[in-house]
Amino acid sequence: MFWVRPEGVRDFFASRFDSAPFFAEARHKLDNFRAQDVCGQYADALAFAVGYQQVYSREIDRAPWRPTHLNFGSGKDYKPRWLNIDILEKAEPDVVLDLARPHSFPLCIGSEMAGPIELHPGTVRVIYANNVLEHVPDLVQLMTNCLTLLAPGGEMLIEVPYERAPSAWQDPTHVRAMNENSWIYYADWFWYLGWFEWRFQVGQFVYLDAKLKECPKESACFMRVVLTKLATTLAEKMTARTMQANFGGVPDDLEHRAIRDIPLPRPRIHLPSVALSRTGESEAVFEESGA
Repeated sequence: MFWVRPEGVRDFFASRFDSAPFFAEARHKLDNFRAQDVCGQYADALAFAVGYQQVYSREIDRAPWRPTHLNFGSGKDYKPRWLNIDILEKAEPDVVLDLARPHSFPLCIGSEMAGPIELHPGTVRVIYANNVLEHVPDLVQLMTNCLTLLAPGGEMLIEVPYERAPSAWQDPTHVRAMNENSWIYYADWFWYLGWFEWRFQVGQFVYLDAKLKECPKESACFMRVVLTKLATTLAEKMTARTMQANFGGVPDDLEHRAIRDIPLPRPRIHLPSVALSRTGESEAVFEESGA
């Protein structure tokens, strides 16, 4: 083994490597290595590691992992300490999972890489989706699952191709191109997707060039967007109930047993009674009655 400083690498290969002095020094190093019996040191290190594992294993939290950072479509961009998710097994993610399908949360998953995992609603702080959304057929379902998993104030970090860039449709697996208006339904017209309690807010929007540097719109190849999960206001709920055909998902009052079984008050009505006047003609007299 030869230790070479970074600034000396070029000189090492130019003047020392594959030379007579290099081989002489290499043989000397190998002779020194053979002369050292390190089996005892390795045995001591192994015994220490075994003992440490036996003690530490009793203190390990064996509860399922509840990740707070998700990396969607991880592919080659594997992030340590994040839950890396992909629909392709060959990408070797932590979990092979399609979040563009309906799921019931909490979702319990077994992972060879990370052990048992639980995805609970409202617990994820960050979702990273780098060049993923343009591949997803049912994007509404994916965004709905993301909204469900994110904690209030949690962020979804997104990069997607810009529709006017030549690269937007060069990938045959792209199913859509995206532009500035692609986020309106998730932020402003959330009621159209059936959302009611929560929505997204566009926190950041920038154009990126081919080298992923910020640029003007005319040079854009990609867009970087940050969506933040927010609770809807009372006014937004009223709008959602008005715009949705099912009145915002509010059940019919008559479907509630508690309301249906409440006895309705009997109306107080005025019933006429007939009396004779002094002239012998009948006249109507109205009196309050509880009947």
